Formats: sequence, structure tokens, C-alpha cells
Amino acid sequence: MFTKHAIRQLIRARRISRVNLQNSYICNKEHLGRSLTLARNLQIVTEKAKCITCYLPIKGEPDTRYFMTSNKHLKVLLPVIIDRQLYWRIWRNAKEHQGPFGTFHPAGKNLSKHFLDKTDVMLIPAAAVDKRGYRLGWGKGYYDRYLARVKRSIPVFAVVFDNEIFDEIPINDWDKKLTGVVTEKRILYFSRTHKPQVRTRSK
Repeated sequence: MFTKHAIRQLIRARRISRVNLQNSYICNKEHLGRSLTLARNLQIVTEKAKCITCYLPIKGEPDTRYFMTSNKHLKVLLPVIIDRQLYWRIWRNAKEHQGPFGTFHPAGKNLSKHFLDKTDVMLIPAAAVDKRGYRLGWGKGYYDRYLARVKRSIPVFAVVFDNEIFDEIPINDWDKKLTGVVTEKRILYFSRTHKPQVRTRSK
């Protein structure tokens, strides 16, 4: 099994390479194609949602912008890092401000936890996910601390590229299992509770 450090190094190198290649016409077409198929999969897991959390991509992360701009019926909350804590603000598709670690923050007020408890689905970034349902972040712990306080009834999906899913990654006692993971190629569900029911034709 890879160490956390080795996985992060591998993913960081892949994403940097992907960003560097996006300047070419062919890779731009590939990027658009990945964004479109990712958006379709994200629409599936948020089909019945009215309010979700998401993120603005940085450093080669899966691009969620097409999904957000093409689903204007959704109220989208984006993360804000202030004093080493994770907060959330409503995204209004306006100019963002530079945040720490290369992040972008939407303008506006930080939302209360009471508001966040009404979120229907959480879409969160990750460095990697394993097939058991555990997420690996970048080591800062922002999402780990936040997810520990999230209501268990709220489904949480990590968003990664398909080659960022590993058989197994090292975990800690406090790591919380995800509802599922969404990639540009597929959706993996780790919780039967939130898996969509298969619809059959009535006879």
C-alpha cells in the first residue's frame, strides 16, 4: 500500500502535468470533454437537491465550473478558509477573491452551521479516494475537521479523476467514510442508503 505522502506526490505530479498540457488544442478538447462528462455525473448525484456545497478547481483539480454554471436552479455554497478554519459562502457566479493555498473565495458573508445543516448534498475535492470509501486530502485537515461535524443524513461525495481512485489508502481513526465518489467516468457508491433506486417499467 502506498503511503499518504507517496500518493500526494503522485497526484500532484499528474495534475501539474495536466495543467501544463491544457494549453494545446487537443488537450483543451479533452479537458472540455472531461468537464462535460463530470457535469453529467454530478447532475445524477444532485438530481433531487436544491442546495449543495461544491468547490472552484485549483491546481489541476476536476473542473466543476461547467456543472455549476449549467445548473442555475441549485444554490451552491463554496468553501472559504479563514484563520485555518473552513467556512461557506453562497456562490453567485461573480468575481472571486484570492484565498490561501491558491484558492478562490466568493464575496459575501459566512453562513451559519444552521444553514449548512439544510444542505442536500456535499461535493468536496480530494487528492485521492480508495474503493472502501475513504478520502485523502492534502494534509491540512480542513475538510476532516468539518466533516466530523456534518449531519450523517447529508450525503458527501468526493470529486476526483478516475485514475485517482486507489484500492486502499492509509486512514486514521477520525477519517469519515464517504457516501460516494464522482469522476469523469463513473460514480461509485459506498452507502446503500443514498444509492439511487433502479427504475423498472410498469407492466
